[in-house]
This record gives sequence, structure tokens and C-alpha cells, in this order.
Amino acid sequence: MPETFILSVDISGYQLKPAADYYLSLAQEGVKVAYVQAWGGQPGGIVGPNKYAEQQLRGFRTAGMQTGIYFWLPAGKAPEAVAAAGLLTVGDELPHIDFTVVDIESSFPTPASLTYLVSRLDQLHKPVAIYCRANAWPYGSLFPSRPLIEARYVLDSGSAPRTPPSLDWRWASFGGWTQRAGLQYAGTVVKYGVGTDLNIISLERLGIKKGGEEDMPTQAEFDKLRGDVDNIIGQINQWLLPHLIPATAETVRTDPHLTLQQIADHIWIDPLGHVSITQAFVNAIAALLPAGAGVSEERVKEIVRELVAD
Repeated sequence: MPETFILSVDISGYQLKPAADYYLSLAQEGVKVAYVQAWGGQPGGIVGPNKYAEQQLRGFRTAGMQTGIYFWLPAGKAPEAVAAAGLLTVGDELPHIDFTVVDIESSFPTPASLTYLVSRLDQLHKPVAIYCRANAWPYGSLFPSRPLIEARYVLDSGSAPRTPPSLDWRWASFGGWTQRAGLQYAGTVVKYGVGTDLNIISLERLGIKKGGEEDMPTQAEFDKLRGDVDNIIGQINQWLLPHLIPATAETVRTDPHLTLQQIADHIWIDPLGHVSITQAFVNAIAALLPAGAGVSEERVKEIVRELVAD
């Protein structure tokens, strides 16, 4: 089957909150993949998490694109803190991403710090790509088996050619890599009022599947997952029962799957232990409690964390 190269974009915290038309217009142009900064340089000279990441990811995803996140790790920053803060800022969009990227440019951390960050991101069980420039790569053959997204602009930053180049345009091996998975060929090009980096990528080389294509679990994997989920949900039901209005509590006792869908659809616990929860689930729990009882999102998260820790 011939390899397919597709259009991709990336943005950061500097792009703030693009309007909905921005995402839809890019999708109509044929952009299929977008990756968003989770941690890096922010407006005002700040370095930290992108507070707009979740909203940006949701905009791309709802426009029909596959998404990823990237982390810029400068020298002197603790990789564990960068990973934790970056994953937290992604919020409810974390389960929807297809890949992660480690951005290496302008400030170079130790090989040990980079290796730690890559290993942390590996725990998401998604491909971890490396973004860099060939003329600014001081690490030798540190990650030759990782997908490479190379920054190599056709024109000056801010400008783009009318037609994207081939993925293998002016390719020259470096760092142990024998090919690119992606090429960022233009930077900060104004698209629908927003400065946008433009890429051409190969899903095959990046190691991700086309949207909608997923490997089905084996029966044994499905049974184990269902058992784990049922166990957690059973414990949450037990926590809920003392607080429910009597009529609702009786319904939960007689139909233990009453809250199964509410919980399974609205709580995500990633491999690093971060808990994301939708407001819809908080509202659903609040509706089961007596009037005025109140329940906060943080309290529900605390309960879920305790159950998972057990």
C-alpha cells in the first residue's frame, strides 16, 4: 500500500483562544492532524504549562483532526515537573490524543533529563516523537528509533510555499535517523488570523493509526479491563450509597449499573495516575444527592484517586 503524506499544524500558548472558524477552516483545507504545546514558552516571557491547551485540542478534535501534544524541556528544568504540569493542563483531552512530541531547541537539557521525559511520556502508550533541527542537535544518536519531526523551513519564518514540499524534501540523515516522520516546513504563518506552524507528516512513520482505526482488544484483555472498571465502579457506588436520597439509593442497590455509564463515560485515569472528570459527571452525582448537599469536582477526584490507590 503506498505511503500517504498528510497536512498537519501545530500551535502553542502564544495563539491563545482561536475562534471556532479557525479550526473548521483548517479542516476544510485538508489538515488532518494537529499538535498543541502542553509545556513551554508562554506570552509575557513565562515558561510553563499552556493554559489554553485543552481548549485548543478540543477545537482541533471537534473539527475532525487527530491530535497530539508537545513539551519543550529547557536546560535546568526538572523533567518530572514538566511532564506532570503539561499532562495536567491538557485536562479532559488527554484520552483523545494520538501521540506526544519532545521539542528540543534553543536550550539543551542533559541527555538524562531528556531520556526521563521520554520514558514518562511512554507511559501513555502513545508514540513519542522528537522535534528538532538538524543543525541544532547536540545529542548524537540518542533517540534513533523514535519518530523524527524535523524543522526545516522552505522560506523565511512567517512565509509558506503555495504547495507543501515532499516529506523527504532535502532529507539528510543525522542523529541516527534514516527518515523523517514529519517535516515542519513553515513557521508562524498567519492562517485565518492565527500564527500557525505548518507540517507534512506520515501517520505510518509516526506510528499512529488513521482516525477511526483501532486495534480491538482480545477477549482476555477485555474481560480484565471490564473487571477492573466494575471493581472501581462498585467501590464508588458504595461511597455514594450513604449520601444518596433514599429512593435513589434503593435504585442503585437493585440496579448496580445505574451509575456504570455515568462513571465510565466521564472519568479518565491516565497511566500516570492523573484523574480527569467532566462537569457532566459532577452534575450527575450532584443530582443523586439530597438538595443542598453539594459536591465539588475536586472531592470526586479525591475519592477516585483513593479508590485507584487501593
